[in-house]
Amino acid sequence: MTNCRSSSDTRSNRRVVSMLILAGVGALSCAIAGEAQAAAGWQAPAVVTITAGQVSEFIHYGCPSSLPVAQNGSFEFNSVGQEDDVYLGYNGPRYDESPPDYSTWGWHFYWPSGAKSGETVDLNIMCEAKESK
Repeated sequence: MTNCRSSSDTRSNRRVVSMLILAGVGALSCAIAGEAQAAAGWQAPAVVTITAGQVSEFIHYGCPSSLPVAQNGSFEFNSVGQEDDVYLGYNGPRYDESPPDYSTWGWHFYWPSGAKSGETVDLNIMCEAKESK
């Protein structure tokens, strides 16, 4: 399940069941809805479907409140995405937020010629109770 909003939206706790397609918006931002598993370490994997023709997609995935520190993030495209021309513009904690949000991991992908039909990306994050040293 995904929760998507335009990159200019303010943060909210609203949950959206399906992808929201906005005409005229340069980028969409997607968050994985729901709490991740409550055990420290890698959380529940999530699959995000990329809209055909999409040129920019920002996706973020938050840790559960009991494990508020995102330590790492992983992504893997399906076979369609592995054969596409896609670039990773950002892969890290959401320190771009004000104040910085270290409980959420974000990825920003770019497709210069638009995403191919049928592209998906598998995502996961590693969450800890406190920052490891």
